[in-house]
Amino acid sequence: MMKQYPQIASETERITLKEMSIRDESHYNRLLREGQDYLRERYGKEESDEREEESEILGNRARILASIGKYETRNSDGEWGVAAMPPEYMAIETFVESFPRHLYTACALAAIQLNWPQYAIEKKGLTAAVDWLTG
Repeated sequence: MMKQYPQIASETERITLKEMSIRDESHYNRLLREGQDYLRERYGKEESDEREEESEILGNRARILASIGKYETRNSDGEWGVAAMPPEYMAIETFVESFPRHLYTACALAAIQLNWPQYAIEKKGLTAAVDWLTG
C-alpha cells in the first residue's frame, strides 16, 4: 500500500507534503541558516517581539519548503496539474507577504507532524529551531 501524504488545497492551489529525505534535511538546514542571516541583517542583535515572530515564521518557512513533495494548480477545466511554485512563495524577502495564510498554517502543521523526529531529536524540541534562528 502506497503511503498517503497530506494535501493542503485552496480553490486554485494544492500542496502535497512529504517526509523529509536526507537531502531535504540538508535543504531545511540551509533554509534555517538563510533565515538566521536574514534576521541578523534585518535586526542586528536587537531582541524584539517582531523579530521573535518573524523567526517563527521563517522556521516554518524552512519546514514547509523542505517538506513540499508537489505543488499543483487547477487549470480552466478544473483538473490539477503539477506547476512551478511561485518564486515569491520561496523567496525569504517576499514569503511573509505572498504565501497564502490558509496554506501556511495547514502546511506548517502538516510538515511538523510528518517530520517531528527531525525537530524533536536533532533540535531538541520545536522551540530550539526557533531559538537557533534568532542566534
